[in-house]
Amino acid sequence: MADDRIPAPSSPDPPPEAPPPPRRKVYEPTLFPERRHRRVPRWLAVPALLLVCGGLLSWLWTSQHQIRFVPTAGQIVYASDQGTPGTPHLWIARSDGTGAHPLTRGPAAAAAPAFAPGGSQIAFLSDRDSRQNQVFVMDADGQNVAQVTRNAGAKSQPAWAPGTPGLLGYMAGGALSVVHLSSSGAGDADRLLPPPPQAPHAPGAEGGPEETLAQQGTVTVPAFAWCPAKGAGLAAVEDTGSFQALAVLPTLSGGVRDVRQTPQGEVPLAAADTLSLGWSPDGSLLAVAMLGIKGLPGAASGILLFGRDGSLVNGPPPVLVRSATIGPQNPVFSPDGTQILYEAWSQPDLASRKRLGLYLIPVGGSPQPRLVYRGDVSDAQWTPDGSAILFLVARPGGGHDLCRIAPDGTGFTRLSDGHADISGLAISPQSAAR
Repeated sequence: MADDRIPAPSSPDPPPEAPPPPRRKVYEPTLFPERRHRRVPRWLAVPALLLVCGGLLSWLWTSQHQIRFVPTAGQIVYASDQGTPGTPHLWIARSDGTGAHPLTRGPAAAAAPAFAPGGSQIAFLSDRDSRQNQVFVMDADGQNVAQVTRNAGAKSQPAWAPGTPGLLGYMAGGALSVVHLSSSGAGDADRLLPPPPQAPHAPGAEGGPEETLAQQGTVTVPAFAWCPAKGAGLAAVEDTGSFQALAVLPTLSGGVRDVRQTPQGEVPLAAADTLSLGWSPDGSLLAVAMLGIKGLPGAASGILLFGRDGSLVNGPPPVLVRSATIGPQNPVFSPDGTQILYEAWSQPDLASRKRLGLYLIPVGGSPQPRLVYRGDVSDAQWTPDGSAILFLVARPGGGHDLCRIAPDGTGFTRLSDGHADISGLAISPQSAAR
């Protein structure tokens, strides 16, 4: 029998759950209505942003410049009028001439660079603040230029004392002066040579009393060279008007020694028509090149060696030429102190001279000096490792080129472009960048 039961009605499906109401975003003004009145106006946002960015840039610049740039050993600085004909500026480059770029710019000239012993600063000459050359100092990257001298008269030959930190010498008005530099600036300049009136002079090398050059008349100082030894003084050339003579200051606190008469009769006087100086790297020897030596029975020129105190070194001179018009000038010791590089000059009279070439000779002398380069050369200097010599060569049409050569005379290379006039070569003494 059929099931006539009526099925129970199924329970209806539960109504779908209503979605949760969207979460209301709560903004700061709703949470803190009182801040509505303390909001920074929109027009101040841009200046505030610029201020923050400026502070960040200033911090970055300061951080970079707290690390002082120091050239590596052998990098060279020289004066060149490349791109500024007739107005030289200082350039820095590697010892092979690559990577050259200017350190100084502007309408004023810059010349005669000289590295500080640590290589972090450069002294140079410029007429940027006057019509006459004054001494300036800057960091080795060309930053922080500061004027050192301001008194009247053109300055020349700035050179740092290797053994006395912050001591800088220069020539002015035929006299040698020094100035002490510190973080607070430059001190007062002191005149060293010719000595002020009544300054003490040590007796001459012959051991007896003698008249000083200053007492003979007007004396000027055309050149000087610092002794590299720590705490040592310098040597200088004194010009009397009739001849030049050697003067030595063993220490800066002592008296001046005029070296005019040597103990040995066969060795010439330390006086000549033209003198030039060069110290050995350790400061134990002073090479004095003399052209037209005074006091010999016959005319002669040559190089004599003296000690730090101005005493003559025993033994034959490294160079002795039986001529008063042809001889050596501008001696430069090799970095190891065993050889002397010098220029050969022809000087028929004081008004005319010609450079003949570069020669090399052992400190102990040699019958035949080695010819390194034949030509009109100047400013010869060794690279710190002694592997090469940098020097300037005069062009026939005027101007000078920067050149490089090996000590044996091979590998001659012209580093400059053949158009710019190069002068005032200086080589960094620093062994590494800091």
